[in-house]
Amino acid sequence: MYSLNRMVGDGARMEHPGVLTQLREAITHPTEFDETLCEYLVGDVINYTIGNSDNHGRNTALIKRDGRISLSPAYDLAPMVLDQEATMPRMPPKIEDHDREAAQADLEKRMKQGKVSVGAAVREIRQRFVGITLEDYSRLCGLSKTTLMNIEHDDPGVMINSVRKALEPLGYKLSLVPVEDN
Repeated sequence: MYSLNRMVGDGARMEHPGVLTQLREAITHPTEFDETLCEYLVGDVINYTIGNSDNHGRNTALIKRDGRISLSPAYDLAPMVLDQEATMPRMPPKIEDHDREAAQADLEKRMKQGKVSVGAAVREIRQRFVGITLEDYSRLCGLSKTTLMNIEHDDPGVMINSVRKALEPLGYKLSLVPVEDN
């Protein structure tokens, strides 16, 4: 799918409307488009259902047989959420590696001083340091996108267990620390 959509590089993000437009142009027999569309979307639903966060453009392909172009059989379907050592899908972090240590120290200082909320810290760590989208992060932690958005916006109705689940993949834990006197 990457080459069909003229995408280059690992992790290139494709959106369904663009993929479907390219599929429509590639399908040699227009009457088969609806079937191909359904097959493509069902494959995506299966990936989502089994927790396969490794669904990218190289894991979907087209086959040309007897003058007809169609989707290849499904391959590389794996429930990545069960593999603790699997690579998290990432967006480019907003901070360079050489600046990471200082930026992380600054964030932790602001957290200790109470200048950044838990939700804002979760969002900053997820976006700036880990570089993972909210959608992919929700799959990784097993929380809905709505719950994660509520955490990141400091919704008081969020359960503490949900906050713990959100922090764990980021390498943090929820704990109490004494207030420092200034």
